[in-house]
Parts: sequence; structure tokens; C-alpha cells
Amino acid sequence: MIPAGPSWRRILLIVGIWALVAAFFAAENAANHVLRGRPIPWFDAVALELVYWVPWVLLTPVLLWLVRRYRLDRGWRERSGLAVAGVPVAVVQSVVAVLLTYGAVVLAGTGEEAARLRPQIELGIVTYSLTAYWKYWAVIAVVAAVTYGRELREREVESARLETRLANARLHALRMRLQPHFLFNTLHSVSMLNLRDAEAANRLLVKLSDLLRTTLATAEEAVVALEREIALVDRYLEIESIRIGERLEVEWAVDEEVLDAEVPTLILQPLVENAVRHGIAPSTAAGRLVVRAFREGDDLVLEVVDDGAGFPEEFDLDEDAGVGLGTTKARVERLYEGRGELAVDSPPSGGARVRIRLPFRPYREEEER
Repeated sequence: MIPAGPSWRRILLIVGIWALVAAFFAAENAANHVLRGRPIPWFDAVALELVYWVPWVLLTPVLLWLVRRYRLDRGWRERSGLAVAGVPVAVVQSVVAVLLTYGAVVLAGTGEEAARLRPQIELGIVTYSLTAYWKYWAVIAVVAAVTYGRELREREVESARLETRLANARLHALRMRLQPHFLFNTLHSVSMLNLRDAEAANRLLVKLSDLLRTTLATAEEAVVALEREIALVDRYLEIESIRIGERLEVEWAVDEEVLDAEVPTLILQPLVENAVRHGIAPSTAAGRLVVRAFREGDDLVLEVVDDGAGFPEEFDLDEDAGVGLGTTKARVERLYEGRGELAVDSPPSGGARVRIRLPFRPYREEEER
């Protein structure tokens, strides 16, 4: 209500508010005189009210300071400070109002009228002070409500901003946990392969550099288009194909309509890595990996399925998940606040399946957000 902008704006707003108050009481005063059969000119009614309310205009900065200095929401001592401060405010308002009224009469009337009013000045100051005191409290209440309401909204906005920053920091920390884990496992593959096939190890290093370049390009992005995430996973699977050989069979079942869907960065890679390392690599037989992505109502569904040994019967996702699976689950839950979920099971045909369900959102570039 009273902005913290340029001083001239505050002054105009204060004057405007009190002018409306004066106009209201001027209309009431004129109407009362008409009802009593003693109408007065509209100019006189307005002039009398303006003279009375001008001191409040001058005292408004003091009232604003008092509301900030003595807060109504901090106990009886603060309220007592406002009560005591109200006495001199009411007296000053009354003295100024009475003197302005007397001066107006002197200027507009005769000396006899001024002499007649002189004995009423002291009585007017007393009565005006009493009415000014409760008006003081009314003004304080309005100013306090507006001031405290604005402060509450500012705190809510700041709190929401801090919560967003905290959530982003947590998600960033989770994402950073994935990257060293993923890099360590890939480098381990290179070292193991180098012992038996140096040429294949060199090809793997080239693929790894491409993969790292892609990963670093999205390192600071919380979300990417599903198409980019699939491209990253495809590069990773090229590396695993060099390591494992023809035993790794990959099937992509991705609906074209979801390629531009928004997904968290590195959402599929740790799941695919788990499927390869725990479902396919331990076996000497060929292994099949299926990556699915499709829309189901308002949701985007991502599935990673392998035909390996599957999850143990006693597997508990909250207790037994490793870095990749556990971190991905935490990211989904925090990023989508109850609307995203990650579940695991072992299909009747065997193997392991990880399913992620997210709200479907088209991906937008950062500058469009």
C-alpha cells in the first residue's frame, strides 16, 4: 500500500489516500447539515475536512516509522510503546488541526468571529486529542496490516526461492554422484580390456571420449530431451559392446511421439549400466537388453529390461539399491514431488525390469523457460 519506491511516489500515494478520507467525511458533513436544515456550501465542507486531515498527512511518515519500530506482533512491550507514542501524536494532530481551523476563520472571517472562537481553542484541543487517539490506532492497524502482509508475502517468496535453490542443489549433488560412479566403471572396463585386446581398448577409449564430451555438454542441465538422453545411452552401449562383444543384444522400443519429452539428465544411463553389468555381463550366454519409452495418458513411461538373473526375491528397493538405482530413485522423487516414481520387478519370463513413470512434459530449451 505504501511502496518502498521513489519518495515522490510515496508522497503522492499518502496525499491521495488522505484526500479520499477527507472527501468522504466532507460528503458526510455536508449531508448532515442538509438533514438538519442548515446546508453549507460544498467548498466550506471540503475546506473544513482538509484542515482537519492535513496534520495526518504530515504525521504519516511518523506512523510508518512507529509501525516498523514497535511491532504489534512482538508482545505487550511493543504494543505499549505504540500506546505511549500515540499520546503525543494525537496532541500534535489536534493542536495543528485547531490552529489551522482558527487561522482559516481569521483569514476568511472578521475579527469578531476569531475572538468568539478563541475560548474554544483549548476545549477543541482536548476533544480533538481524544478522537485523534482512537483514529491513531485505526491508522496504525491499517498500516500494520499492510506492512506485515507485504513482509509475509516477501518472506513466502524468499522461502519458495530458497526451497527451489535447495532442491536444485540436492538434485545437482545426486547427479554428481552418478558421474564419478559411471566414469569409474567405464575406466575399469578399459583397464580390463587392455589386458587381452589393446586394439579394442583403444577403440573403447575413443568412444569414451565421445561419451564424456556428450556428458559434459549436459552436466549443468537438470533436464534434457529424451532424444538426447537416448543418444548418450547409445554411446555408452557402444562402449559395452566393445567390452562384451556380440553377447550384448540391444532393442530400442521408443515411440517417436515421446522423443521430445522432458527427462532428468542421466536418468536412463545408470539403469542401462546396471542391466548390462548385473544382468548380462556375468553370464557367458548372449543377453538381451530392451529400452522402452512410451506415453501412457498424461505420463511418460521409461523401462529398462534385461533377461539376466533378475532381482532376488528379498530385494528391497529402499534398502538394497546401489548408487545408480538408489540415486535415480531419489532424483525422480525429489524432482517431481510425488508425481514421479521408480519401481522394479522380475517379469514372469525372467530377468529384471526397472520402470520409471514421470509426468509428460515437452522439453523446452533453457532460454524458453
